[in-house]
Amino acid sequence: MVGDVEDTKICGMSDMLIFNNKTKKLEILDFKTNKRMEKKSKYGGKLLYPFDDMYEGELNEYAIQLNTYKYFVESYTDLKIDKLRIIWFNVKNKDYQIFELQQMQPKIIDMFNVYKSASLFAG
Repeated sequence: MVGDVEDTKICGMSDMLIFNNKTKKLEILDFKTNKRMEKKSKYGGKLLYPFDDMYEGELNEYAIQLNTYKYFVESYTDLKIDKLRIIWFNVKNKDYQIFELQQMQPKIIDMFNVYKSASLFAG
């Protein structure tokens, strides 16, 4: 479990934090089983600020989720996270797929600043 225990009280559960023996760095892995894994859904419009250059879609939404986990880990520990990956399993797929997600820490910081400035999490 990771979270922002001091300010927003937002938390989440990462499936795995691993040490990659090849790169000698930490990675966050999350397992997903949904039907689709797309960057832009057929119904999707653009996301809200600070993600307004991105479209609704599983890969973008999971990128925000895992980047938020990275933000929590790096904010509350001395650990540094290198890669963020989704491992996608689905009964209709013959095999699994691994997606490396884009890093977007400045946008995550902006997201929390917007939430805090809007007093959404006031006492």
